[in-house]
Amino acid sequence: MYDEGSVASEVTFNFTSAIRYNKSLLVNGTVVNESRFACPDEGWACPGTENASVYVTCGCPYTAWAQCALKQISNQTMQVGFITCWDDQGLKDKKQTNKSLEAAAKNCSDQLGLANWDDIRACNVDYSGERAELLFSAATRFMEKWPEYTAMDGPFHVPHVLIGKSLSDNEDVDIFSNSTDLGRINKKLCSLEVSTGTCGTLLV
Repeated sequence: MYDEGSVASEVTFNFTSAIRYNKSLLVNGTVVNESRFACPDEGWACPGTENASVYVTCGCPYTAWAQCALKQISNQTMQVGFITCWDDQGLKDKKQTNKSLEAAAKNCSDQLGLANWDDIRACNVDYSGERAELLFSAATRFMEKWPEYTAMDGPFHVPHVLIGKSLSDNEDVDIFSNSTDLGRINKKLCSLEVSTGTCGTLLV
C-alpha cells in the first residue's frame, strides 16, 4: 500500500516495535539482562533454544537489529524499505544466530545502499550502550501505549495500526488491532483524502 497513489508523500509513518519487560525485575529502573525482554514470534526461533514457544524468550535480537537499523535511517521510504526487506527474509520461521541476523541486516543494508552499515553493526555488538537504550525505549513506548498487553504471559495482538490526522491528539483516530485488513485501512485513508489509487472503487 505504501507505493500506491499518494500514500508515500501524504502519510507520515511512525513505527513501534512490540516489545515488553517485567517491571518487577527492573534494577535501578532499567532492564539489566536482554533475556528479560519479550517480543512476538522471536521465541519460535530464539538463538540457541531447542524447545521454543511464543512465551520462551532469549530477549529480542531480531528487534534489536531492526531498531539499530531504523535509528540510522532518517528517510521514511528507506525505513519502509528496510522493514519490508527484513520481513521478506522469513527470519522468524527458522533458528537464527546473531551471525545469521547480522547477515540478514547486512543484506537489507546493501539492497538499500545504506552508507552507515558500520554504525548499525556497532550498535549490536552486545547488550550495552545504544542497543540497550533502544530496546528499553521501544519497550517503554509500547507498554505505555498498550498497557493491556504488558503481561509477560499474555498476547501482543499485533499488528496495531493507528490511522488519523493527528495521532498525538487522538484526532479522528481509528485503531486496527491485530489486523492486516487492507480494505479497511484503505477506506480509512480515503476518508482522510489520501489517494490510495483505489478510492471510490469497490474492493472485494
